[in-house]
Amino acid sequence: MKKELAHQTIKNYTVTYDQTWIFNKIHHEINQFCSSHTLQEVLIDKFTVLDESLKEALQKGCETWAPGIEIIAVRVTKPTVPPSIAETFEDREVERTKLLIKKQEQRLTEKESEIEKKLSKIKAET
Repeated sequence: MKKELAHQTIKNYTVTYDQTWIFNKIHHEINQFCSSHTLQEVLIDKFTVLDESLKEALQKGCETWAPGIEIIAVRVTKPTVPPSIAETFEDREVERTKLLIKKQEQRLTEKESEIEKKLSKIKAET
């Protein structure tokens, strides 16, 4: 907290200013993040940027309403996913991977077919 603004912050929000501007806000921002992203994004793709985006959101609110508060750092632990949801998620990932493999195999088969046609055409021309 900035010394020169500490008195004003406590006067405005009492000594529990941290509940209002940090803890409650963290809960709200995490809910916002999770509700606007998929499980894949929350757990894997965007988890690495969560700390920084949460810090920025907290600081932005503090700059507007409680300028005495300075957010230094935020660290979020990985969420615990219920086993049934984790199992469903893993099953979907397995199916998605199988589908990607089939698509790659299909592309490879098409390329091989193209090459065979070109080779046949070259043989016919010679």
